[in-house]
Amino acid sequence: MKFLAIDYGQKRVGLAISDDSETFALPFDTRENGGKASTQRLLKSLLETIRTHDIEAIVAGLPKESSGAESAMEIETRAFVEELKNALTKADLEREVLWWDERFSTASVLKNLRAAGISQKKAREAEGALSTDARAAATILQDFLDARKLRASWDSDQNAVHNTDHSEDIF
Repeated sequence: MKFLAIDYGQKRVGLAISDDSETFALPFDTRENGGKASTQRLLKSLLETIRTHDIEAIVAGLPKESSGAESAMEIETRAFVEELKNALTKADLEREVLWWDERFSTASVLKNLRAAGISQKKAREAEGALSTDARAAATILQDFLDARKLRASWDSDQNAVHNTDHSEDIF
């Protein structure tokens, strides 16, 4: 399954795409945001990305407060994702949208870039797949993919332990 991650922001929206094996999240692009006309252009470009790259599901970063409380940006992000879901339905591209806690994703990206000797200013000026926003989307998606694989592995292990049909295989 191929995923698209969205790191929604008031000015810019970071995008990342997974590989087909759901192993790696790759920064993909950054789209400009702001204003109603811009939102419509953004939605149209996201639909095109979903079609072109055979995206099967979307992971939306959920920007909660560091305490876990709902933030103003979370409300705005949820409203945007509802608009995206409506646009997907109208375009006959219905896709599952999954939420993932994005707290500290941008901070993590900036920390890694600083460790690589890249200043925060330079990182924020980057565009496209090199932008902080696209890298944050990749961080969100990679965390999601890793948790998904861990859960699948855990569920598989638990089923093996509790499967009475193969109890002789356990001992």
